Amino acid sequence: MTLANPFAGTAETGMVEHMNADHAKAIAHYVALAGLPAQVPAQLVGIDGEGMHLRIGQAIYWLPFEKPCNTPVEVRQALVSLAHAQAWPTVGQVEA
Repeated sequence: MTLANPFAGTAETGMVEHMNADHAKAIAHYVALAGLPAQVPAQLVGIDGEGMHLRIGQAIYWLPFEKPCNTPVEVRQALVSLAHAQAWPTVGQVEA
């Protein structure tokens, strides 16, 4: 099921521009945590309630947040938490 992006429009644009302008180190940390290619710097290109999209070269990667975010404040908390994380959090995985 595809969910509507609660941040589509100016809220998402503002978050993306802020992260790319002021938090390149945090974005590089997300890349390292997720084990993504690090040959070229990543750029944040999208944020939705479930995670973020990063562009690395010509490829786009989606990284999930630990839990869904419904407000820009929750997104900020998720991004700050990930910037300080030592490993990418597991996302709602249920053991069979």
